[in-house]
Amino acid sequence: MADASKFFHAMREHNVVSWTAMIAGYVQEGFGKEAMELFSQMQSAGINPNESTLSSVISACADMALLEQGMQVHVYIIKMGFEHDAFVRSALVDMYVKCVSIDNANCSFVKMSEQDVVSANVMITAYALCGRIYDAERLFDKMSEPDVVSWNAMIAAYCQNGRLEDAYLLFMKMPAPGVVSWTTMIMGYAQNGKMDDAYQLFGKMPERDVVAWTAMISGYVHNWKIEDARQLFDKMPERNVISWNVMIAGYAQHGMTEEARRLFDNIPDRNVASWSAMTSGYVQNGYGEEALKLYSLMQQRGMKPSLSIFTNVISACAQLAAMQQGKQIHVDVIKFGLDSDIIAANSLITMYAKCGSLTSGCHIFEEMPEHDAISWNAMISGYALHGFGKEAMQLFEQMQQAVVIPDQITFVTVLSACSHAGLINEGWHYFNLMIQEYCIIPRADHYACMVDLLGRAGFLDEAKEFINHMPIEPDAVVWGALLGACRIQGDVELGKHVAEQLVLFEPQNAATYVTLSNIYGRAGRWDDVAKVRIMMKEKGIEKAPGCSWIEVKNRVHAFLVGDNTPIER
Repeated sequence: MADASKFFHAMREHNVVSWTAMIAGYVQEGFGKEAMELFSQMQSAGINPNESTLSSVISACADMALLEQGMQVHVYIIKMGFEHDAFVRSALVDMYVKCVSIDNANCSFVKMSEQDVVSANVMITAYALCGRIYDAERLFDKMSEPDVVSWNAMIAAYCQNGRLEDAYLLFMKMPAPGVVSWTTMIMGYAQNGKMDDAYQLFGKMPERDVVAWTAMISGYVHNWKIEDARQLFDKMPERNVISWNVMIAGYAQHGMTEEARRLFDNIPDRNVASWSAMTSGYVQNGYGEEALKLYSLMQQRGMKPSLSIFTNVISACAQLAAMQQGKQIHVDVIKFGLDSDIIAANSLITMYAKCGSLTSGCHIFEEMPEHDAISWNAMISGYALHGFGKEAMQLFEQMQQAVVIPDQITFVTVLSACSHAGLINEGWHYFNLMIQEYCIIPRADHYACMVDLLGRAGFLDEAKEFINHMPIEPDAVVWGALLGACRIQGDVELGKHVAEQLVLFEPQNAATYVTLSNIYGRAGRWDDVAKVRIMMKEKGIEKAPGCSWIEVKNRVHAFLVGDNTPIER
C-alpha cells in the first residue's frame, strides 16, 4: 500500500476510479481509518463517489464497528441515490450486522429489491447471534436455492441456541455435506459440552482436514479435557500453526505453562499469534517476568508485535510494577502506531496506575480521543488504588455525564474506592444505584466490597448481617473480606467463626490460617497462635515466603524473605 499511496499522490489528476481504487485497497489491507480519511479528502476535492466507492467505505465502517459513521454514510448514500444498488445494500447489511445493529440490518435487507444469498446468509448468522432463531429459521426456509454457506449458517445458528437435535437433523438433510459442514456440526457439539457426540461424528467423517482435527482439539481444550486434546494432537497426520497455538493456549489455560513453553519452542513456523498465546499464558498464570523475557526474545528475532502482545506485556509490567520496562513498551506502542488504539491506551492507564504513576495514567486518559467503559473503569480503579475515593466518585459522575453506561466492573471499582476511603453512605448509594438504576444483579465481588466497606468502618455486626441476607451463597471472597475486617478490628471470636467458613471453601489456602494467627497474636492469645501453626503443619500447609521486585538497569530482580541472593528475572 505504501507504493500505491506514493503513486496515487504523485498523479496530477485523480478521477473517481483512482480514488475508489485507493480506498478499496486500504480497506482490503485492513487500513479502515486511512480509507475513511481518503474518502473525506475525495469529498473535499469535489469528486462524487460511485457505488463501488461507497461499498468500500461502508466496509471500512463495518471492519472498525463504527456504527455512527456508518449511519452517516448511509444517509449520504440515500442523498446520492445509491440506496437501491445491490452491492451497496449488501454492504449496508454487513455493516449493521458487524456493528450489532440487527434491526437496521434487517431493515436494509428487507428493502433489497433482490435479496441475494450472501446477504441472506449474513442475516441468518446475525439473527442467531442475538437469539432470534425463529427469524433465522424463517429466512432459511424462504430461500429458494440455499448454498452450502446457508446450510452451515443455519446449522451453526441451531447450535448457538442449544438446539442440537434440530442442527443434526438439518445436517443429515444436506445434499452432500463437505468437510466444512461436518466441522460446523462438530464445533456445535463442542460449544454445548457434548464432546462424546463430537468425537463420534469426527470418527464418521469420510475425510478429515487439519481444520476438523483442530476443531476437535479446541473443543477438548474449552471443555477442560486437556489430556484428550493432547492425545488427539499427537495423532494428527499433519499440523498447522493454528493447531499448535490452540494447544499452547490450552495448556496455559490449565496453568501448565511449562508444557505450553515446550510446545512453543517446538513449533516449526511460529506466527505472531503463537507469541501472543505464550505471553498471554505467562501473564494469566502470574509469570510476568517470563512474559517480558519472551517479548525481548521476540524483538531480537525481528518479529513485529501485535496489539494483543502489547496488552499482554503491558499487563506483565503492571503485575511486576516494572514501570521502566512499561515506559519502554509504551515507546514501542507509539513506534508501531498503536498509541491511538483504545485497547492499548486502556492497558497503559492500568499499568501506570499500578506502577504508582497515576499522573501518567491521567495524561493518557485525557489525551484519548474517545473513552469506552473499560477506559473509565481503568481510571476509576487507579484513583481507588491510590486512595483517592472522592476523585474516583467524581470520575464516575463524569462517566455518567458522558453517557457511557457503567458495567459490573465499574461498580466494583467505585465500591472499592468507597471502602478504602471509608465512605459508607456513598457506598450504599452506589450499591443501590447499580441495582435500581442500571438493573445490574450484584455478584459476589460486589457483596465482598460492601462487606469490606462495613468491616473497615468497624460495623462488623452489620457486615455479618449483610452476609446472612445475601440472595446468593457467600463465597471465599466474601468471607475473606470479613476475615480481613476482623483482623483490622481485632474481633477474635468472629474471626475464628469466619476462618472456619473459609476453610470449607479453601482448605489449603495458607492466607486464612495466617490471618487467623495474626488475629490471635494481636489479642495476645499465643496458645491459639501455636495451635494454628500446628494445624498448618499437620495439613502440610506452608506460608509462601514474601517476595519483592525491584528494577535495576531495566532488569527485574526478585527477593525472597530470608534469602539475601537476588533472583534475576
